[in-house]
Amino acid sequence: MEQKCCRLCGMKLRGRSDKIFCNDYCRNTFNNQRRKTTAPEIRAVNRILLRNRDLLEHFYLAGTKRIRTSALYRAGFDPAYNTHQFTNAQGQRYTFIYDYGFVRAAGNSIVVVKELFRYEHDKMHSGE
Repeated sequence: MEQKCCRLCGMKLRGRSDKIFCNDYCRNTFNNQRRKTTAPEIRAVNRILLRNRDLLEHFYLAGTKRIRTSALYRAGFDPAYNTHQFTNAQGQRYTFIYDYGFVRAAGNSIVVVKELFRYEHDKMHSGE
């Protein structure tokens, strides 16, 4: 039987037959190096999306659900980047960045929302 070696350092592996790394350090280093090779454009977009989501979450959790768009933009929010949109039966368009979103309101402001309907729908149909 051929001895398997760690994918990062080359040390001979002992233990489980499906093991591919000798320890957590090698596994983490290998995966970090692999992720690092992701195209810079993708990393840049992901950074913007995460910043947008973090800002919406911050205002939502702080209880500031209605916020002026100018304040949101000053904080670094980029409205050109989102993950999906939803239009309700009343014609209101909600723009989401992962699980947090917003809907435009009167007076150059937005209302921050948390997307619950998808999770509730999934929960109802999963038998939980």
